[in-house]
Amino acid sequence: MPAVLYVYVGAAAVAIGSFCLACRLLWRSTGGKGLSKPSAAAIWSLFVVHVVIMAAAAFSGLWPLPFPATLSILVGSALFVAGVVIYGAAAFEMGSLARISGQQRDALIQSGVYRVCRHPQYVGWGLALIGAAVAGRSGFALLLTALYFGVLPFIVRSEERQLEARFGATYVEYRGRTAMGRTTYRSRDRELSQPARRGSQLPQGSHSPHGS
Repeated sequence: MPAVLYVYVGAAAVAIGSFCLACRLLWRSTGGKGLSKPSAAAIWSLFVVHVVIMAAAAFSGLWPLPFPATLSILVGSALFVAGVVIYGAAAFEMGSLARISGQQRDALIQSGVYRVCRHPQYVGWGLALIGAAVAGRSGFALLLTALYFGVLPFIVRSEERQLEARFGATYVEYRGRTAMGRTTYRSRDRELSQPARRGSQLPQGSHSPHGS
């Protein structure tokens, strides 16, 4: 089997797996608990496979794009580095692997990069993917990046529902003043937050993770 076919087969597997995972996260219970270890492992496994296929496509220039080589490398490298820096800053604020993976939701983190963006890890990851695709001038890598951004809204919606169930009005207020999804959720804040406001309030001094 030609090497390129392995990339296609792997991409198809990632696409199917990502769609199934997004559906599961969208319809899972919104009790505010963190992800189970199997769920977290499945998510990270898909991310790793996706990155490996992305790297293979970018390195081989699969479906080459008519971009100037030097400009592509400069722009792509800048985007990649920016993405890694944002992701690293978000991971640093999380402080633990359990929070990064979404297994532990014990604090609402609003410091550092989380002051302006609710999901900086996803943003950083996405920028890094775009950068790799552009640097490699690979149309197929860009297609895989589009797959990532296509699935992302389902994952974000599920996570934000869980965080609202866990932290109530405190998360609604935080969501309303930070970027990523503000317009999407604003019209639904009252509907989604009424049970949370009647329910538990966040204890003083607590903050919360965004497995994202």
